[in-house]
Amino acid sequence: MSAEDKGDRQVFGRMSRDHRESTYCSALDQLLQGRRGSAYLEQLHETFLSERLDRIALLNDPDRVDPQCRNLFVAVANARLQARKAILDIQDYHPLTPTYFVVGAFVTINRERHDTEVLCGFYNADCRKAPREFLYQGLGDDPSLYRVDSLNGKLQLTDPNAEKPRRARDHRKLVSEALKSHGLELVSTRPEFKDWLHQAGLRTSSHLPAKQLLQGLLLVLGELAPSRSPCFYSLPALPASTTRSEPTSSSKKTETVTPRIASLSMCGNH
Repeated sequence: MSAEDKGDRQVFGRMSRDHRESTYCSALDQLLQGRRGSAYLEQLHETFLSERLDRIALLNDPDRVDPQCRNLFVAVANARLQARKAILDIQDYHPLTPTYFVVGAFVTINRERHDTEVLCGFYNADCRKAPREFLYQGLGDDPSLYRVDSLNGKLQLTDPNAEKPRRARDHRKLVSEALKSHGLELVSTRPEFKDWLHQAGLRTSSHLPAKQLLQGLLLVLGELAPSRSPCFYSLPALPASTTRSEPTSSSKKTETVTPRIASLSMCGNH
């Protein structure tokens, strides 16, 4: 993220490059402008809508976020969310030796003078003994709560909970618990799941049953953890399997194919 002094204030996200004003970071700037289509933008868009919080709408609301700080706050929120993704991987990982992980969320400030780093927060993951402990201290993931000040000529960011250490949530455990309590109801309404589970238990060289189960369970998880966005996943009627033949070098190969079952329903304004 760039910071450029202009008079008595700093401008974030814009800096001269080859005598022309350019965006820093361009990907996050495109996210704020509502650009879609590229893989990296789709991933950013999904991340910023996670946990039913539309951070893009908050950042673009001048009553919630000062437009002069918008580009800085989107970079901070992104660093915070990326650190969360890293801790999710660590929560899934069980090291073979006692290990203590520290995961930091940083934003690099590009300036005409030396660059500097803004520490947004950090996770402590103590995996040296059971039960493992995951703690976080720093800025939250709601950019509308950020406040920026200048302390002795230095940039200072804070929010109401920045100084309070708190336990890091195990998001996959939360989804797993929701799946156990509500997901079985969704699965029980789909008799195809029983057949897929039976096929997956057989020792065959086909990956089709596993693929079918993954597709179906993704839809179930979509029902359990919908995002606050103009899109929502729905459980469609499953199409019947079709059979196709493909010529091979020696003979024709016949395989049963079940079409993809994922569907995307759209609602709201676009």
